[in-house]
Amino acid sequence: MGCCVRTDKPLPQPRGVLALDLDGTVWDHHDISRLKPPFQPLARGRVVDSEGVVVTLNHGVEAVLSAAESAGYVIASLSWNNPEIATEALKAFGLHERFHYHCIHPLPVKHRCLRELLNLIHEATGTSLGPGDVIYVDDKPVHVADISSYVGSVRFFLCDRSRDEQCLIRVAEEISGRVPYV
Repeated sequence: MGCCVRTDKPLPQPRGVLALDLDGTVWDHHDISRLKPPFQPLARGRVVDSEGVVVTLNHGVEAVLSAAESAGYVIASLSWNNPEIATEALKAFGLHERFHYHCIHPLPVKHRCLRELLNLIHEATGTSLGPGDVIYVDDKPVHVADISSYVGSVRFFLCDRSRDEQCLIRVAEEISGRVPYV
């Protein structure tokens, strides 16, 4: 299908996969594809598009990325977006190279992208990871049923920041083994 793109970040011998949604999960905007690049960095954690729309990283993004890196997880974006616009935003935030893969597709096919990602990891590392090795974080549960039927039952964390500002911090703690996710 071809929705996952590898970055230059060296792959670990993977212990698991952290698959992060972008809109509403990594940043506060709910449809980055509607914005107009180029994006310009503002203060740390904020960028602005060419029409003056400001986008802010959500609380806990750095913590969850650092926890996944330390734990030997492959880190991937898993997003229904315009790949070029989302990639430009990731670069403006300085996050593009924090991920091993970007699985960004303009159609709602996260289930197919996740299966492709698992296959790519196997090809690159020789390690077979299954759905139980995947932590999938999204602000909406809309893709979970398709992922479950197409890939299998993954560990899904609903991180809706309007209800829970600390969600990504708790996912980071779960990955690092400090506390179980409740």
